[in-house]
Amino acid sequence: MRQSHRSILIFLCGALIGTAGFFVYNTIFAAQAAAVRPVTNAIREKDAKYSFINPLLLCSVAEIKPSDGYKQLENIISTIRNKKITDHEITDASIYFRNLNTGRWTGVNENENYSPASLLKVPTMIAFFKLAETDTKLLDKKVLLSGNINENATENFRSTHELLPNRQYSVLELINAMIIASDNNARRMLHENIDANWIKEVYTDLGLSIPTAENSVDFMSAKKYSYFFRVLYNGSYLTREFSDHALQILSKTDYVNGIVAGLPQSITVAHKFGEREIVNDDSSPGFKELHDCGIVYTANPYLLCIMTKGSNYGDLANTIKEISAAVYSEVAK
Repeated sequence: MRQSHRSILIFLCGALIGTAGFFVYNTIFAAQAAAVRPVTNAIREKDAKYSFINPLLLCSVAEIKPSDGYKQLENIISTIRNKKITDHEITDASIYFRNLNTGRWTGVNENENYSPASLLKVPTMIAFFKLAETDTKLLDKKVLLSGNINENATENFRSTHELLPNRQYSVLELINAMIIASDNNARRMLHENIDANWIKEVYTDLGLSIPTAENSVDFMSAKKYSYFFRVLYNGSYLTREFSDHALQILSKTDYVNGIVAGLPQSITVAHKFGEREIVNDDSSPGFKELHDCGIVYTANPYLLCIMTKGSNYGDLANTIKEISAAVYSEVAK
């Protein structure tokens, strides 16, 4: 790995302890109570110069305690999901919620796999920032945006801020466009200007499956995808400066029909959405997937990842909006 031992240890502490502890608990203590989950105690560095991260210095596994605090939240989001399925507005949805300061979490169907689609632009950004830690001129490098193919043409949710073809942009400008406008042409040019192993390493370092042509449909869950945002918030994979910069870019995402739509306008959200339409073998319409995942910066910041599947993008977006509003309302209590 190219990261330091310190980064590895902090990541494992901040991102994997909850998962590992959960399985240990299931194996050893499951007979005690179904609602019991492990939590972590975290020591974080408060630094006023960072707006979007909360650097993790040290954490330890606390004694196993009942996690009744989010039982009501779990019931609320489960009720919304079930009603949407019953009313045929969606065919399925997965939700993962995590209090980023305490590590407590809850979810509904959070381990079900979906096609992340444009959500995977986040690890591409992380890979470039990881490389830029040692290659200080990388982000200023100029790239000609080819106009031969417009990969945005078939998108359902298109930004009004797409880059113009046959012009030169810096790598950082391409990263901004890829995230903020979800520009597929910017993503294509970035992938053409980086060793693919750098992107693969982000997945392997975080213990995630590498996207391939064979597993491109449904291969990542809401809970697994949350790792990308957790390591950014913890400042445990990239430098703190790049972690904060990445989340700052994500806070400018111009898609507002999902998580953002369910929140007051004053709330900052660092997030990424993804859409995917699966076509049947006979070229007839199959099903659609729409996801929105990110960090909601309330007084008690939380991570929310919602992945949905159905036949109508409008219904999927409305489902994400309603779940987001319900989560915010419950957390605000």
